Amino acid sequence: MDEIKVLLHKILERLDIQGATIEQMKGEIADIKEDIAVMKKDIADMQTDIVMMKKDIDVMKKDIAEMKKDINELKMTSWRQEKIIETLSLRSIEQESEIRELKRIK
Repeated sequence: MDEIKVLLHKILERLDIQGATIEQMKGEIADIKEDIAVMKKDIADMQTDIVMMKKDIDVMKKDIAEMKKDINELKMTSWRQEKIIETLSLRSIEQESEIRELKRIK
């Protein structure tokens, strides 16, 4: 009978140890589940951020295209103005020459 009590006692000790291990594992599993939930939320937030960034990039691309167009228009305007200034300078030089000539004649 003592042997049975000893065996029973050992079995109960092992069951207690296994029960404690199981409880510890349950706690760790709960922690892992929490971590996974947090990661899922973080991933969802990142996906939202990525969508927003893509929209911002699209807007920036449009803005850059408009700026390039504006720059090209400014270049053309500047080039035309340079040509006008050149023409006016030549006319001015010609007119000054004509005025000198007229002054000499008088």
